[in-house]
Amino acid sequence: MLFIAGCPSQKPEQAKASPPEKAEQAKAAKPALPPLTALKVETVTKGTGDGAQNGDLLNMTYTGTLADGTQFDSNDKPDGQPFPLVLGAHQVIAGWEQGLLGIKTGEVRKLSVPPGLGYGSRAVGPIPANSDLYFTVKLLGLVRAKDLFNYESKDKKVGVGPAVKKGDTVTIAYEAYLLNGKSIDSRKRDKPQVLTVGFEASGVSHGILGVDRGILGMRVGGIRRLRLPPALMADRLAQDQRMPRNAIVDWEIELLKIGK
Repeated sequence: MLFIAGCPSQKPEQAKASPPEKAEQAKAAKPALPPLTALKVETVTKGTGDGAQNGDLLNMTYTGTLADGTQFDSNDKPDGQPFPLVLGAHQVIAGWEQGLLGIKTGEVRKLSVPPGLGYGSRAVGPIPANSDLYFTVKLLGLVRAKDLFNYESKDKKVGVGPAVKKGDTVTIAYEAYLLNGKSIDSRKRDKPQVLTVGFEASGVSHGILGVDRGILGMRVGGIRRLRLPPALMADRLAQDQRMPRNAIVDWEIELLKIGK
């Protein structure tokens, strides 16, 4: 719903109400707010870190409503997927491009968007022409433009013994999460993954260069958290429908064994 050009790989999800639900929505509709003349940005919950800049990859949750309170779109639900966008790339309406500048990780904002920064005189799906749009958005995480090929790594537990090096065969348990906490892939300790480090076509590392690199230096019993940008998971994202394109994915990896 938010894209203004091209076809997104992941479209925001539009809830379809049954007739009784529509009737209830009509009853619950609030009096329309006064027409907007300019973009209004309000911070509801403060975030942390540096603010988003043009060129950064953002993963968001959002809910959009009309002036009378009618909800037209949302991905903020348990089975939802974070909405990805590159800020400043004209992938979303101008109200978002301007209203998301400077947003920090964990920050919740309210964006009040006049028609000129939304869809203007066009009717789009359930949004009538010349509509003011109201969004509640949250930045789940971002990757800086300069870091699109880098990953974040943090050891939750340091293991013992020799460190993993390129060419080692290792046995791992892992779980992968979207930034909204939704689990999308896992191997438990009773059904672990065996792979050869340094060869991305082996096991779980197929297409996940970040996992392959991120295991280096781990020791048996260690648990490491990786945050991988899409560029380090490109092939896997293309093959696995559970992983939306341009998703930032957290991996928690436990090293169970080095050697066959």
